[in-house]
Amino acid sequence: MDQQKMNRAVFARQPAHVLMVDFSPPFDMDTCHTLNRTLESFFSLVCNLGGPCRTPLFGLYALGCFPECLFPLQHVRGSFPRLYTAFSNLKNYLSDTISAAPRGSHCVVQGIQEAIMQFKRQSQTLRQVAGFSSQLEITIITARQASAISKQIETVTGNMDLENLKKIQVVSVSDPNNLRLGEDELFEASQSSNNTSTSSDNAMCSIIDVINIDNDELSLENFFKGWLHDCGTDREHLHLTLPAVSLNNEDGSETGKLTLKCDLQERIINPNQLPFQAQYSVQMDAVNGKPIMSSSLNKGTGVMVTIHKLRAVKLIKADSVCESVLYGMPLIVRPTTCWKLDWEELDSNQQNFQALCQLLQDKDLFLLAEMETTEEKAKTAGSFNYRPDPPKPSGYFLLLPSQSMTLLIKSVAVNELMLPCDFQVPTDKPLSDAINLLSDSLNQLEIEDSFNPLLIKSKLCRSLTSSLLKNTNIGRQNAKRKPNIYDTPMSQTSHATRGRGRGGGRGMEGSRGQGKAQYPPVTRQPRNRNVSCIPSHQKRYCPPPPPTSSQDIYAFEDFEDFPTEL
Repeated sequence: MDQQKMNRAVFARQPAHVLMVDFSPPFDMDTCHTLNRTLESFFSLVCNLGGPCRTPLFGLYALGCFPECLFPLQHVRGSFPRLYTAFSNLKNYLSDTISAAPRGSHCVVQGIQEAIMQFKRQSQTLRQVAGFSSQLEITIITARQASAISKQIETVTGNMDLENLKKIQVVSVSDPNNLRLGEDELFEASQSSNNTSTSSDNAMCSIIDVINIDNDELSLENFFKGWLHDCGTDREHLHLTLPAVSLNNEDGSETGKLTLKCDLQERIINPNQLPFQAQYSVQMDAVNGKPIMSSSLNKGTGVMVTIHKLRAVKLIKADSVCESVLYGMPLIVRPTTCWKLDWEELDSNQQNFQALCQLLQDKDLFLLAEMETTEEKAKTAGSFNYRPDPPKPSGYFLLLPSQSMTLLIKSVAVNELMLPCDFQVPTDKPLSDAINLLSDSLNQLEIEDSFNPLLIKSKLCRSLTSSLLKNTNIGRQNAKRKPNIYDTPMSQTSHATRGRGRGGGRGMEGSRGQGKAQYPPVTRQPRNRNVSCIPSHQKRYCPPPPPTSSQDIYAFEDFEDFPTEL
């Protein structure tokens, strides 16, 4: 196979996202603040994530009495200050729409039409700059019943241009069991059910997704992070070759290799593509891996990577693998959904993949696979100075089965990468005193039945937000709100120190001396005095202790321009 055909584009089919927030009741202030915090956290990740941009274009609309564009459809990278302002305006938008809530589906449909027209204008400009081939995905966040809104959209979208529209997601952030339809929604839903469906309505039904999620920050974060997955289905990601088997065909029996075509899906975000990556790893050397910064790639260029080919070499018992030899980013392997393959090949590939997962899980085995290297063919005669490239090493990987009929692939260490490790099992047990001490210490910690990483936050988004707004007007305004370390407590301490040498001094009587002790407006330093004139205890300590006798430490004439009145 041609080497060029074995490459695939990474994040080349990411759609442009337009988010529409429906402020119709029962959308309340709590839901608005939760959505605002979620969007700020999510886009702080997107704007700092290195590599190809996974959310290239984004737009924001507020659906009130009419659709209002708070953030026009544009590139996300380098636009976080404007995004932050748009999210703040979204949070303040609810108070203006409480008294005048939208009626019917006209506002939603009008917003969809404006978003499609805006995407057309934007895509025409981008096609002139670079190869732009994305589609538009519209997401409507609402507190109403999602199915009712989807029916409203179907009835009035017969004249819509669906060529550039990939999907319309209607996301209800409320419990559908507790929702009650309004009078207008019941009327429009009943009319939509009585209308006959046309061909355009059927096409619209195929691209409308109805999603119900819980009204909390965690559920919204999981929904928006789904935008970070690779949406490209042009090529498969991985070829897994199994040992040769006998294939029974109509012509006869022959021997051939069984190759499974798979797609890869990330399980976590690579910390090396984010700032503060050193906080998420333990390094034994001084050289840390440099992250792939977002500024190193242009907005319109794509990145090409090789389609990996793995060859199964051994089966390993699951209980014999030490976790210390596994490293790298965890990736999920699943059957491919490449649209260029025939339906029969897709179905057969999926059945074989699920059968492999089932067998590995039943027998409690892991599959060891080797990375196949592509050798460059020798050049034709006439290349006098031709020198072949050195051979490439072959990496090894372990594939772990799961009950969800997917595989987890992890890099496994090889001989050249291993370091000496001579740890042995100690023959003597620890002392009882040490066991009791550690037992008391561990008893203070809470024991969890299962580990859920979604419940653990490292305050990364707050740090990213602060770093992105550091040199902006918003960041300066937020900095002014923080308490200053030079505020009243420090000032009072400094004043008390200065006025301590003046209390009860000669020439100062009554309220006059008290006023100067409380508010010493000294703007100049004392005159230079002879060291012999300074008391001994003042030489040793700074500031000096209060005077113990009627003789003052500092003479009144030692200061210049000391006011006689406040």
